Parts: sequence; structure tokens; C-alpha cells
Amino acid sequence: MHSEPPARDLADALNWVPGALDLPRAGRASVPADLPPTYIDLVALIGAGEGFVGHEYLRLFALDQLLWVNDAYGVGTYLPGHCMFGSNGCGEAYLFGPPTVAERAVIRVSFIPLDPDYVSQSWPSFDQFLLALVNAPPDNPDDPYPYTPDPDAIGKELHEVHPIALGGSPTDPANKVLVPVEKHAELVAFWNRTFNAIRQRAGA
Repeated sequence: MHSEPPARDLADALNWVPGALDLPRAGRASVPADLPPTYIDLVALIGAGEGFVGHEYLRLFALDQLLWVNDAYGVGTYLPGHCMFGSNGCGEAYLFGPPTVAERAVIRVSFIPLDPDYVSQSWPSFDQFLLALVNAPPDNPDDPYPYTPDPDAIGKELHEVHPIALGGSPTDPANKVLVPVEKHAELVAFWNRTFNAIRQRAGA
């Protein structure tokens, strides 16, 4: 009989590279409302930045960049009521769900398309989301904890040149490039418009 691995602590799980991305800022007064206090506290504690939480990669945008991030990626168009706060650096975004009487849920969804049908995982709260990252299993049992960020990937998102949702290869290395976040937002906006135009024509 196998025993469950011990629960990890956030302090032991972090291999973090602090430093906000060079993105437009809307000002602290424009930070979206109704964000979970534990999320606000975490950003205040470790700072905007990116790195590994255990075996899962996490990018956290600065609070005063959230309005620009959500506008640039078109969140209000494709996932109304949601708020993008970060990503896994590998083609998926993390967003808070619409405000409710309880704490806002967290979803992980592909950047292309930003669509409810492409949500790959969800958590009922930010606390549960963070706990899941801390305790996520490694790729291999003997892997170190936490993983170490790749310096060449800092400040960049992995992008499929030909998006998988539109027939691109998920395994061909030539289909994957690292691009700065601001450029990534432009590419995602273009491909989401393209995806929706194709879907509308197919529906017609």
C-alpha cells in the first residue's frame, strides 16, 4: 500500500524570478475589483514575476498591468467577466472567473482559442489553485523540487506558429517559438479573431 506524499509548503515550492514585465501600466487605482485577498497578498509577498511553484510554471502579472493584459488579450470579448492574472508560460492562461458570492474560481484555458470549451482545468478558489501547483507531481519521480526556470524563457511565452486548434502540430519543435509577452498578446488576438471567423463561417 502506497502512502500519500506529504503536503508541501509554498516557501519550499518556490523557485521564483521577481520582476514585472515591461508592459503598459494602468495605475494602482485601476486594479480590477473583487480579486481574492490571498492573490493580492501573494503578489505583495513574492512580487510580479515568474518561475516554478514546485513542478508547475507560473507567471504573475503586476497588479497595475492587469487591465492592459486583459484588454490586449481580448478577455472581455471571449470570456466576459473573467480576469487574466497569469499563465503557465506554455500556451495556457490563468484567469479568475466572474465574481460570485463566494471567492472567484480559477480556470486554466488555452490562449488560442480563449473559449470556455477549451478550459483544461478549474479550481474553486485561488487557495485551491495554489495548493494544486505546490503539490503537482513531477514528470519523473526523481526530478528535483522545485524545478529551475530556464533563463532564456524569462519574459516570454511559448507560442505555436500554427495553432493546434487550427490544425497545427502539438509535437513538431519547428511549430513552437518563444516570443515576448507583448508580441504574444498581438499574436493571440490575431489568431482568436481568425479562429472565431472560421467558426462563424463553418456555422453559417
